[in-house]
Amino acid sequence: MMDSGNTAASPWAGAWLTLLILVVCAAAFAIATGFVPATTRYFPLIASGVCIVVTLIDLARRALAAKRPHRTSSASVQGQGDLLNEAADAPPAAILKYACWFFGFLVGIWLVSLVVASGLFVAAFLWREAKARWWTALLSGAVVIGLVILAGNVFHIRWPASLVDPLKAFL
Repeated sequence: MMDSGNTAASPWAGAWLTLLILVVCAAAFAIATGFVPATTRYFPLIASGVCIVVTLIDLARRALAAKRPHRTSSASVQGQGDLLNEAADAPPAAILKYACWFFGFLVGIWLVSLVVASGLFVAAFLWREAKARWWTALLSGAVVIGLVILAGNVFHIRWPASLVDPLKAFL
């Protein structure tokens, strides 16, 4: 945080979120190594591996920034020159709101399948957070569902089972 415009935010402000993401991605990577058949582990291993590398780069950048002397130039004071702490001042309520969106999406996958949950998530997020018109949000959600179904058919993807499978007859 900045006080009276003459000190820069700590490079470690907000690092807890980076560490949390690192732990989640490392756990996902470890779990994915046991997926059978082997072809089912490629995507989660690559995605979680990339996330691990990105979080480690972020932590390294923070460590390097902590070793540098603090700059008090007008660009750094106004936050224009330092993207390292861009979200460090985000209130916990904002972080919690988007965490709820994420976990709601996961619950949706469990309840109504990845295909339907993806469309519902896009529609709800666009309508609520992006303030899109309801019909635009619904149309976008339908397009996402269609694209996910198309990708599943083209690449012969077997989607994970869900509690309720509303598209069982179509997939």
